[in-house]
Amino acid sequence: MIAHHLVARADWEAADPTAPWAPPSLASEGFVHLSWPHQVDATVARHFGPDADPLVLTVDLDRLSGEVVVEDTTGRGEAFPHAYGALDRDAVVAVVPYARWATTNSRRKGSSVTPDSSAG
Repeated sequence: MIAHHLVARADWEAADPTAPWAPPSLASEGFVHLSWPHQVDATVARHFGPDADPLVLTVDLDRLSGEVVVEDTTGRGEAFPHAYGALDRDAVVAVVPYARWATTNSRRKGSSVTPDSSAG
C-alpha cells in the first residue's frame, strides 16, 4: 500500500541519504505524518506556503520496519496514516517535487481508495 510524506527540499537534501528519514515530528509527536494520495493537495495547502514546492516522498508502507496506524489525531473526522518509526530509505520508492506529482496524479485522484481506519 502506498502513502506519501511531504518534506521541504532543503531538509531532505540535508539529511544523511544512508540513514532512515526521521523528521522532527517523530521526536515531537512520536510518528511520521503521511497522507493518502487524495489527501496530499490539502496537506500541502495546510502546511506549506503558496509558493512552496515541497517534495513528495512516495512510501511503500509494506517496506517500513515500524508500525503504521491509520488514525484521526486532529479530531477533524479524517484519518491519516502515521508511521511509528523512521522511514526506511528502501521504503521511499519515489521522490518528486509536488508540482510534478500533482500534475501526474490529477487524473487518478478521483479514483483513490482510502483504507478504513482498522488497517494498519
